[in-house]
Amino acid sequence: MIEAMRVFSALLIGQLVCIAAMVIHIEGELQPLDLLAYDTGVRVRAADGNIEDRVFVINITETDIARFNWPVSDGILAEMLENWIRRSHGRSVSISTATSRYHREPNG
Repeated sequence: MIEAMRVFSALLIGQLVCIAAMVIHIEGELQPLDLLAYDTGVRVRAADGNIEDRVFVINITETDIARFNWPVSDGILAEMLENWIRRSHGRSVSISTATSRYHREPNG
């Protein structure tokens, strides 16, 4: 009987700890620790001197916009991406462009 009470107590304590951890997580109290751990991991990887060669940043500048007009035609963008994929054997592409020059306010 005493052994059953110990097992029941351990299970009850485990459940209470799990519920408390979930509540703390849902409330966002652990986010600063999560971010600190992530930032530390990023700094450690950067300090190793390992350069990630699978990631390329393609920067479209105001000079490029003046040269090719904006928005850049699909043909020019496709040619640029084909050249990049051919040279780097890339398998995934993400494109993000932003410029303040052509920013429009949403129609209210």
